[in-house]
Amino acid sequence: MKIFRLLFIVTIILPQFLFAQDNTPKPKKSAIRSYREMITQPPPKDESQKIILHQYYKITISPQKFTVPLLKHRINVFPLETKYDNAYPFYVEAKLKFNEIKFNQLQTVWKSDPYRLLDSTKDADKCTQLEFNRFPLYSHYSSKQNLIPVDGVDEERIYHKLDDVYKFLEKGSKSRLYNWSESAELKGIATLLSFVQEMRELARYLSDKADWEIRNGKFDDAIKTIKTGLALGNHVKNSIPYNTFVEMLVGIAINGVMYKQLFHLISQPDAPNLYPALTQYQPNTNVISVINSERSFWLLNSNFNPEILDNIDKASNEVCKNVLEEIALVLAYNTNGTSDDLYDKKAPKVSQIVSVFCVLLYQPAKQHLRDSGLSDEKIESLSLYQIVVPYLIKRVQHFYDLMCIEATFELGKSYSAFRSNETDIVDTLDYINPVDLFLRLVLPPTYAAQCAVLRESQTIDRLKIIEAIRYYAAVNNGKLPESLDAITEVPVPKICPLTGRHYNYKLEGKTITIDYNIMNHPKSSTSIDNNARMQIVLE
Repeated sequence: MKIFRLLFIVTIILPQFLFAQDNTPKPKKSAIRSYREMITQPPPKDESQKIILHQYYKITISPQKFTVPLLKHRINVFPLETKYDNAYPFYVEAKLKFNEIKFNQLQTVWKSDPYRLLDSTKDADKCTQLEFNRFPLYSHYSSKQNLIPVDGVDEERIYHKLDDVYKFLEKGSKSRLYNWSESAELKGIATLLSFVQEMRELARYLSDKADWEIRNGKFDDAIKTIKTGLALGNHVKNSIPYNTFVEMLVGIAINGVMYKQLFHLISQPDAPNLYPALTQYQPNTNVISVINSERSFWLLNSNFNPEILDNIDKASNEVCKNVLEEIALVLAYNTNGTSDDLYDKKAPKVSQIVSVFCVLLYQPAKQHLRDSGLSDEKIESLSLYQIVVPYLIKRVQHFYDLMCIEATFELGKSYSAFRSNETDIVDTLDYINPVDLFLRLVLPPTYAAQCAVLRESQTIDRLKIIEAIRYYAAVNNGKLPESLDAITEVPVPKICPLTGRHYNYKLEGKTITIDYNIMNHPKSSTSIDNNARMQIVLE
C-alpha cells in the first residue's frame, strides 16, 4: 500500500508541482503615466472678454529623493567626455543612415498593391497607416498620428535597426564644436532652409526613442538619449563660425521636444529625481551674438567687400549683380522654389526677383547715393546693379542694427527714439520696398527671438520646481509645500524669467496649481492673455 502511495505521489502529484505554470499573483509593474494634457481655449466672441487660461498642463508625480552620487544621471555632456572634434560630420552620417533605413523599410510598402490603390484614391491617412506599420517613426508625417496604434514588437524592432544612427548622434554629442562652414559657404544662407531642418527629424527620432525607453522602464537609457538630443539642439543653436536666427530657433525647438520627454520621465512612479542634473544644465543663448553673426552670413558667396559701399565705383558690375542674385535666391527658396531652381542663380524665378529689385529700388537707391554726397553725373555713370546694391545692403544692415539695439531692451518694451518712420523699417507703412517686405517675412521680430530664449529658461524652471516638490514630499512624509518659499532644502525658481513676476502658486489637497505667462506679445491687437496653468498631482 505504501508503495502505491509513493508511486502516486511521484508520478501524479510531484510533476504538477514541478512543471505546472505559476499562477500566483505577482506585483504589477507601475502603469505608465501620461505626463501632460493640454487644452487650448478658443478666442472669445466678445473681444473685450479676456482669456485667463490659454493652455493647461497636468503632471502626476511621486515623492523621490536624490540619487547617490548626486550626478549619477546627467542631462548635459560632462566636459571630460568631450573631444575637440567637429560634430557636423557625425550628424551628417546619422542623417544619411536614418534615410537609408527609412527608405529600405518603406520601399516594400510603396511597391505593394494595397498602397498603390490607396495612393490612387488620395487617401493619405490610410497610406500613412501602411507606412507606419512598416516604419513606426513615419507617424510624424501624419495629421492623425496619435490615432495610429503602436505595436510594441514593431517599435522594438525599428529602434534596434536604428542603433547605428544613435551611435553617430552620440559621437556627435561628445564633440565640442559644430562647424558646418564648408556646407554653408557653398550655398550661403539658403543652406539653413534645408540642412538645419533635417536636424529636426533626427530630434524627433531621439524623442520617440526616449519615449519608448520610458514606457518600457529603461530610465537610464532614456536619460542618455535625452542628453544626446539636448547636445544636438545646443550644437545647432551655437554653431560656428556662423550662427543665425533659424539655427537658434530650430535648436530651441529641438531642445523643446527633449524637455517634453523629461516631463514624461519625471512623472513616472520610480523615476530618479533629476534636480541635481538640472542645476548643471545651462542652455546658453545670446540673442545679440546671433544677430551679429547672421549679419555677416548674408554675403558669403558674393566676394563683396562692405568697405566699397562708401565708394561704389570701385565695385565691379559682376560682383554687384552677384549680390542681388544671392539675396534673390534666398527669397526664391523661401517662396517654395522647386528643386530645379534650388541653388541655381540662373533660374527664372531668381531672374524675376532681381528685375523687381532693380525696378522698385532704383529711385530710392539713386536718392540714397545723392544723400551720400555723390553727384548726379557720377551716379549716371554707374550701372544699374552698382546703384541698387549699396541701398539694399544699407537697408539690410540697418535692420540688423535695429534688432541688436532692441535686443538690449526690456522684453515687450518699445522706445520712441527707435520707433520713428526714419529708423524703423519694420513698422514703416508709408513705403514698403521689396527688401523691407522680404525682411519682414523671413526674419523674426526681436521680441519673438527673446521670448523663445526666455521660454526655454522658463521650461527648465518648471522642471526644477517639480523635482524640488518631489524631493520635499519624499523627506516630509508625502506632504506638499504650502508655497515655493516653504521649500528650503534646495533653491527653487520663484520669478518667471519671461515676465519678471512671481509664479502664482496654489495648494489644494494633493494638487498644486502654478499659473504663469507663456508668451509676451507687445504688438498683439487682440486682448488674449496668453497664460498657462500647470497642475501637479501627488500620488
